[in-house]
Amino acid sequence: MTYLKHLLLGLLLSGLIMAQGMGKNLGQVEGEVLDMRGRPIAGASAVYTNLTTGKVYTLFTDKSGRFQGLGLIVGYYRVKITGPDGKKIYSSTRTVFAEDHRDLNAVQVDLSLLPAKASLVPFKGPSAADLQSAKWRDLAGERAARAPALTPISPGKYLSPEHQAELRAENSAIADYNELYPQVQTALKEQHWPEALDLLQQISAIAPFQWELYQNLGTVQSFLGRYAEAAESFEKSLQNLPLDEKVKSQPQKFRAMMSQLLLEEGEAYSAAGNNDAAVSCYQRAAELDSDHSERYVTLHHLCVAQYNSGDSDAAIRSCQKAIAADPARLESYEVLGQIQMNVAMYEEAMHTFEKGIDLAEADMRSASPVRSNIHSNSSPTLSTYPQRRSTVGRMLLSAGNAYFQMSQYDQAAKMFVRAVPLHPYPALAYFNLCAVYFDSGNLKGAAEACANAIADDPSMADAYYVRGAALMSEAARHGTSKASESATAALQKYLQLASDGIYAADARALLQEAGD
Repeated sequence: MTYLKHLLLGLLLSGLIMAQGMGKNLGQVEGEVLDMRGRPIAGASAVYTNLTTGKVYTLFTDKSGRFQGLGLIVGYYRVKITGPDGKKIYSSTRTVFAEDHRDLNAVQVDLSLLPAKASLVPFKGPSAADLQSAKWRDLAGERAARAPALTPISPGKYLSPEHQAELRAENSAIADYNELYPQVQTALKEQHWPEALDLLQQISAIAPFQWELYQNLGTVQSFLGRYAEAAESFEKSLQNLPLDEKVKSQPQKFRAMMSQLLLEEGEAYSAAGNNDAAVSCYQRAAELDSDHSERYVTLHHLCVAQYNSGDSDAAIRSCQKAIAADPARLESYEVLGQIQMNVAMYEEAMHTFEKGIDLAEADMRSASPVRSNIHSNSSPTLSTYPQRRSTVGRMLLSAGNAYFQMSQYDQAAKMFVRAVPLHPYPALAYFNLCAVYFDSGNLKGAAEACANAIADDPSMADAYYVRGAALMSEAARHGTSKASESATAALQKYLQLASDGIYAADARALLQEAGD
């Protein structure tokens, strides 16, 4: 019995010694993973790979962001922590110690206490560079390099509470920005303007020095008709653009972007009815523009804004500069001619319209759909063919009006005849032709032209009156006192459509004279 007791005691002691020996070869690891807001990350994977044996231990964080692993062989490991979304969080080489140094195996990953590597300019503005160069931000990294087993990425251990709070606020802002940005992109892509407006207002409050956010915000506000607010947003974008070192380092791109923002701000002011502010924006943009196509757009907008603000002389000069910048663009010929018409510069207007008409007709001939190969370089011009036809039609009508004001009726009539097949509203070209024929004494031609205007637009009241008056005058010219049924019918139709029109009294007088 005594021998048996000694034997059992020896076995127990032997087992205890073996257990103690195994304990020296195994270690326990644990860790905590926090996101950029300092909140636990659940479902993250912590993969320990033994660099000697290749054995892999995969652990997962619980809802509190913690993980734990038992029985890892003591030695060197590659540690990789990945978020539940598959994004890498942490990667390093660490030593796993035995149980007697268990505290050295703890891993704390607190992303909210990592100094941001990206520029803080969108969040901090002009002071960002000085803030990010502060020595305390590198302190933790230096300490961690000296003792990597103790502090893999836990810089907060070496920071004051004030500095910890500053880092957490910065990282929280970056996290909020990263969360909102894809939502903003989706709303813009799908043109959900109210949603995009709300998201952009939120994200620009987080990153108040990000110029692109204000540009997008201004664009959305313009789409929603909130033009005054849009102008303010574009101005904020302009103020913050110089903070973007990447853009600023490219002078040509920087000037082009400044010009573009000024153009957009000017358009917003124009739409809001603030023409003086629009003129100021366009003038500043014109000073920056070097590219001819962009310079044309700026000068054209400046011309319109100056005219709308009451400065016709300046508007004429700007439109002339726009034409000089890009002589192939028709819009400025049309606008310049209309301004000249409105200030009674009829001969100048006539020449302006004719230059634009000649240019457009030559361009349309060279880009004729019948003669052009749709796969050739001229095919982009074909897409604007109908638009150019309409522009030519409008300028022909305006040129005819210029000739009419100068009492050159034959030339005016020729312009109106050419305008008919091209103008987007042929009835107007017919009616103007009717009026010039009537004033020049061609009563038969006037009656026929007004009939064509009525056929194109039966609701054009004035055409009925001029047709009726022309028919009655033609009858009187031939000594016929009795008005035709066509004449009386036209006058009656005029009164039906415009009983209080400017010709109502004359129409009633003619009908009374005709005995109707």
